[in-house]
Amino acid sequence: MAKIDEYIALIRNAIYGREVRSAIANGIEQCYVDNQGAVDDAVERANTAASNATTATQNANEKATAANNAATNANEKAGLANSAATNANEKAGLANSAATNANEKATAANNAAQLANEAADDANAASAKIDNMTVKANVLPAGSAPTATVSDVSGHKHIAFGIPRGNTGTTPNMSIGTVETLNPDQQAGATITGTPEAPVLNLRIPKGNTGSIDNVYGSTIPVSESDSRSIKQVLDTKLESVPVMGGASTSSAGASGLVPAPAAGNATRYLRSDGTWTVPPDTHVAVDSALSKTSTNPVRNSVVTAKIEEIVANTVRGNMTVEQVKAL
Repeated sequence: MAKIDEYIALIRNAIYGREVRSAIANGIEQCYVDNQGAVDDAVERANTAASNATTATQNANEKATAANNAATNANEKAGLANSAATNANEKAGLANSAATNANEKATAANNAAQLANEAADDANAASAKIDNMTVKANVLPAGSAPTATVSDVSGHKHIAFGIPRGNTGTTPNMSIGTVETLNPDQQAGATITGTPEAPVLNLRIPKGNTGSIDNVYGSTIPVSESDSRSIKQVLDTKLESVPVMGGASTSSAGASGLVPAPAAGNATRYLRSDGTWTVPPDTHVAVDSALSKTSTNPVRNSVVTAKIEEIVANTVRGNMTVEQVKAL
């Protein structure tokens, strides 16, 4: 029992997982050794008692035989001499004493056998406790001391261990370091530098082989919905990096780029070279509705156009002479 107390103390004071497991294994092994030793001792005592009982019985039988022989001799010699009868009586008394001793030893043998049976029962009970032994491990809060207890539960031994939880580790804050573009025939790779708390992932990515666009015209390339979303995401990302066009000024040229989005209500405006959406100048042009030699309108009106077309047609057909045309 001293040994198991030592191992329980080791389990209670162990700090590292390996020490805890070793102390637990040694404690269980010592429980088995202690109970096995008790069984072996009980069996040995039972065997010794049985052997003593057998020896006592043999001695009693031998002495009883000797007493019978002595009585026979005494009876035969009784007629010959009183001294022989006296000796026979004395030997008979000795025989009775021997028989009494034999009975006492037989009783002692029976008692020893009973004790042996009880020891065997105790050994079997102890063995059953070991054979049906249960073990349970409970998780304790971090920083707690480990525990171990041994108890009897439903006729068998039960060992309960309390193992403290490890301290919560730090969540790493990973970042991307260098990204190196490799040739198509090179192997991709990755390395992690930095610290466990702040690891840095460095990537080596080979670029793809140059593809061919032969025979694409007039062909249909199937594109899945997920591929369409991926293409849109790529295009949106590319367009986000394209700047808006820069307008020109009287002293500097503009810069190419995306057309700036017009604001609501600017549906009738046009984009000027200075990069602004502007209302067109002279949105209303007056058109003369009649011929006039004094009109200053630079736009040829519909009446003039119609008259010219009439003159041309009549001249071509020969319906009007040059003089008639000049008279108009």
